[in-house]
Amino acid sequence: MTAEIAAKQTIFDLAALDTYFESKMDGPGMGMFVVVQRGDEPAPWRGWGDRQIHPGQHWQDPESLTTPFWIASISKHFTAYAILQLAEQGRVDLDAPVCTYLPRLARVSETVTVRNLLDSRSGLQHDEHFMVLCGSTPEAGMTFRRRMDFVYDMSHLDVPPGTQTFYQSTDFTLLGEVVEAVTGETLDGYARRAVFRPAGMADSFYGFHYAEAYPRMAGTYRVSEYGALQNYHNNMEVLGDGSVVSTAADMINWHQHIRRDELAGEWFERFGAFREDADGAGIMYGCGTNRLNVCGSPAYGKGGHSYAHASGFVRVPELDLFVLLFSNQPLSAGLGLAGDVAAWAAERLGAKTSAPGASLPEQLAGLWVNEDNGYLVEIMGGERQRPTGKVPVRSIRFGAAKAALLPAGDGRMKSWGHYEYEVEYGPDGLRIAFGDNPPEPFIRAHPQTVPAEEIGELSGRYLCPVLDGLVRIREEDGNAVLQWGPGKAIGQVLPLYATAADCYMASWAPLEAESFDDDRQPRYAGAQTYYVKVLRGDGGEVEALSISNCHARDYRYEKLPAL
Repeated sequence: MTAEIAAKQTIFDLAALDTYFESKMDGPGMGMFVVVQRGDEPAPWRGWGDRQIHPGQHWQDPESLTTPFWIASISKHFTAYAILQLAEQGRVDLDAPVCTYLPRLARVSETVTVRNLLDSRSGLQHDEHFMVLCGSTPEAGMTFRRRMDFVYDMSHLDVPPGTQTFYQSTDFTLLGEVVEAVTGETLDGYARRAVFRPAGMADSFYGFHYAEAYPRMAGTYRVSEYGALQNYHNNMEVLGDGSVVSTAADMINWHQHIRRDELAGEWFERFGAFREDADGAGIMYGCGTNRLNVCGSPAYGKGGHSYAHASGFVRVPELDLFVLLFSNQPLSAGLGLAGDVAAWAAERLGAKTSAPGASLPEQLAGLWVNEDNGYLVEIMGGERQRPTGKVPVRSIRFGAAKAALLPAGDGRMKSWGHYEYEVEYGPDGLRIAFGDNPPEPFIRAHPQTVPAEEIGELSGRYLCPVLDGLVRIREEDGNAVLQWGPGKAIGQVLPLYATAADCYMASWAPLEAESFDDDRQPRYAGAQTYYVKVLRGDGGEVEALSISNCHARDYRYEKLPAL
């Protein structure tokens, strides 16, 4: 039976969260919506701010419960469920190579398995990040299907399959295509019949019915570089990584479905985020969800976001607790906010307050570079305000790939989240292991403008034969810039900084002292940080560049003769 939905419930007085969420309402179009449910009890909900600026709809309105909302990467959760259904029926073998079902992928790899995709441990490149190495931008209008053409035709594995958790969209886009290949149905058609309908999710779909739902959808907004507020929606192609539209009422029904459906109730222990790896350690990400800890209780959840919105849910099985969050702007991570509310709710159920943790060791903060490949990481510390108080936070970022850091013994820290790193620190610098791969040395980086003599040596055109991509290094107003394409009328002209000998970085994110501030473009500024390593010939001459970003690495660009 579908759980009753209620505006009030005494044990979870969501009005206590007013100060916390109202502090985030700092502009037009901003809005938040939260549901908290224990078991099958009525689900209290509360909203703050705007749901649609025009015609003046608000998240406090009762209609908010049935308002369609683009849940973005939470879609991966449902795509994983569809794959597990097919595995239970014997129609998909989780340990079979993906090319068994998608023969075109054999050009990239014949060893990546379906389970690797479910765990985000495939080693494949993220389609969006890969695309920008060809000189495009995330807003260039390129379809997701065209992005997948890049993956099939031009990509390679960044790391061996199964060795590193590295969250990206490609894995779940491919899983959606596996569903279509096996069933002969569209992903949306299969999901509506076999996933959404049995769970009582009548208003949920993958992209295909977007035009029908659009008039009722919540507005999702972004602030342009000129300060204007823009309404933004995805083009809503049917893809397994992020095209689902749902409602709060449907997501409450999904929570109830998980509680009573045998496959849904067991999938995390058997296949997903509660499963242990070969070393007996828990995996961080599986089947479209993150492993979490809420006040000492194992939990899982998933967030979604775009340029213009955020969403997130958290489920704590031991407490039979479910939290859902929608936000109209991407100012905070949806999963992080949902986790904060889950901790608040857990305390009201008698859970102990989580220990605040330790601050970041002072010697770790700042930028670090690997001299062999030019990769740059940033390690950061600070505080985060939660409904339960301030807590220290520590994180590591490799381009757009940001992960929380936890202590792991003397001189070691490990990441937790979508990405897998282990950091060892000592007097000679850092050694960072990306997943199960060997650790690599990193030294302190102090990015500097490129000296004039180096600009002269680097200047010229470089062609990547694999990508058919052209880049140019040239001087502009006395500084070195990296630009995509042959002429000056190019969208991506990025300042170039020296980070170590023959190592450079180019980024859209503004450089501030020894850190990057990408708050103004929370999704893509870090993604468009490029690592440039100069490759020299036997005589020491500049022969080529190796250019990478966090999800597409080590593409060789040959230096062309001067015109």
